[in-house]
Amino acid sequence: MTGPFYTLLRNSEGQKEATEKLANFLRKYEKNLKGDFFGGDHPDAVDYMIWPWFERLGVLSEQAGFDFSASEFPLITAWWNRMVADETVKATMFDQSTHTAFVRSFLAGKPNYDIGLD
Repeated sequence: MTGPFYTLLRNSEGQKEATEKLANFLRKYEKNLKGDFFGGDHPDAVDYMIWPWFERLGVLSEQAGFDFSASEFPLITAWWNRMVADETVKATMFDQSTHTAFVRSFLAGKPNYDIGLD
């Protein structure tokens, strides 16, 4: 998921291929989500390990025009909604504007790794 994510952000050559690779990753997650969470009835390590990439999907929409389709990924969409309601996620997630600000600094060649930590 990481490779296609950054290819899309950088507007590198291979955008179409990166979009399809990312969609394929999402399809695999959709197919393998068997319960409310990947860990079963409650989030576990798998859910928390992959969450940051899903938290950042909105940046791809803003910056690269990636369309995350809730109708194509209904299970992932429902999982995402359950994750944002999780107390651990609430305590650690950044809002969309913070992710966007970081990505803009990253793409400008001056990544500000401290955005959102004040």
